[in-house]
Amino acid sequence: MKDIVESESPPSGEGMDGLTPLTADASDGEIEERIRRTGTPHFHSGGTAAMGKVVDAEGKVFGVKGLRIADASVLPMPMGGHPQATLYAMAEQLVSFMIADA
Repeated sequence: MKDIVESESPPSGEGMDGLTPLTADASDGEIEERIRRTGTPHFHSGGTAAMGKVVDAEGKVFGVKGLRIADASVLPMPMGGHPQATLYAMAEQLVSFMIADA
């Protein structure tokens, strides 16, 4: 990568004063400092309408006729990775149930 990337533009904003661009020659200490100063937790919420508790396996809300939920809120537990691919697959499956019921 040294032949392709010379350096980067450091993050800016509140609390980012004094950050210098990291280069391919940056030390472990410089990289660790950057991570400590700029790293923040990132959460993907879900489970507020958990499957099995609020909706059935076809996304139908218990006790409400004609209402389905097809988003991350139906995931019954947190996922270990990014939810995008799982949600696409889940949405496609739930759409197939909707089409079958139409």
